[in-house]
Order: sequence, then C-alpha cells, then structure tokens
Amino acid sequence: MIARLRRELALSGVLVALLAVVALAAPGFFAAGNLRNLLVDALPLLVAATGMTLLMLAGQIDISIGAQFAVCGVVLGLASKAGLPRSRRSR
Repeated sequence: MIARLRRELALSGVLVALLAVVALAAPGFFAAGNLRNLLVDALPLLVAATGMTLLMLAGQIDISIGAQFAVCGVVLGLASKAGLPRSRRSR
C-alpha cells in the first residue's frame, strides 16, 4: 500500500517541510487572523477550482471558468457602482 502512495507521501512531506520553513521564517504567518484572511481571500478561487477538478475527474473538460469569473467581476462591479450592498448603517 505504501509503495502505491509513494509519490503522494513524498509530496506531503515536501509540503510539511515548506510549512515548517515558513513557520520558522515568519511566525506571524500562522496567526489566526492571518489564516482567516488567507482563507476568505482565496475562497472564490478554491470553490471554482474544486468545481473544475470535479468536472475534469468526470471527463467533462470545460475551460469556461475564466469567462465565468469575468462575468461575475463585471456584475459585482456594476452592483458596487450602483451602491449595493447597502450597509445597515446607511439605511
């Protein structure tokens, strides 16, 4: 079983070593607030990448994710320009 997972285990070891180097070089990187900001900032990309990965695993290769991000960016830009979302304080 371990022989089958050798590549994945090696990659996991490299990732752990990289995280250890980051922890030693910049201890504030793993602060709760910073990790939360990283997660919130990367969440849209993570959701899109997860969906695209599932499509690729199913054999339905689709490269339209860039167009979807572009349309979402335009719509959100127009919504922001129109004053949306309005905060509760401004009502």
